[in-house]
Amino acid sequence: MKNDILKPTKAICFPEVNLDGVKGVLIDLDNTLYHYRPPHEKAMQAVHRFLCKVHPMPKADFEQDFERVWNSIYEELGNVPIAHNRTLIFQRFAEEKGIEKPYEFGLKANTIYFKKVFTWMRRLGPDKNAVLFLKECKKRNLPVCLVTDLFASIQTEKLKALKLTNYVDFIVANDEVGFDKPNAKMFTKALEKIGMTEKDVIMIGDHPVKDIQGAQKIGIRTHQVELLK
Repeated sequence: MKNDILKPTKAICFPEVNLDGVKGVLIDLDNTLYHYRPPHEKAMQAVHRFLCKVHPMPKADFEQDFERVWNSIYEELGNVPIAHNRTLIFQRFAEEKGIEKPYEFGLKANTIYFKKVFTWMRRLGPDKNAVLFLKECKKRNLPVCLVTDLFASIQTEKLKALKLTNYVDFIVANDEVGFDKPNAKMFTKALEKIGMTEKDVIMIGDHPVKDIQGAQKIGIRTHQVELLK
């Protein structure tokens, strides 16, 4: 499965990170600084209610078809930023269902989705141990760069919803680089922004391939965040 959007998780296990000798921090956002699934589920419920006004269908079928459409777009386009565009995904979904003016449905569904995501992120907040870690980075004057596989505009809004902008100095998003992690360009762009080498920093994230192996391949030390099931 290309996307982890429906995997059940309950909490984040943020590791105790040894920052001795570290001069800068690269860090993931989704499922690292906050728990992705609860806001996502609330957002998908809202989109499902909107869908049922024009095309009633069970929520489970909607989620299954949405996932299938998203995976098909990945198959067509590859691991590139535009494959994350939910407007495109919702539009393709609407086209398959024969919904009138699918481009309007896609745009509206995307707006509903992220409005609900940001609302619930504000309510639930970030992972408490992740915040403690970021505060320690701040205390040590370590620059922090977010390295993320979603558009900078959206991830900036997420940081604002989580009230974490005071702890993050830079963002490297996939739409800036043109690729997703584990592409090395994501990490080298982050190093460029904070003005450091691979040996100076640590990368922290939840995904064993995108975050951990991607960083390790260019010589960056890593710590993996785990989602408790």
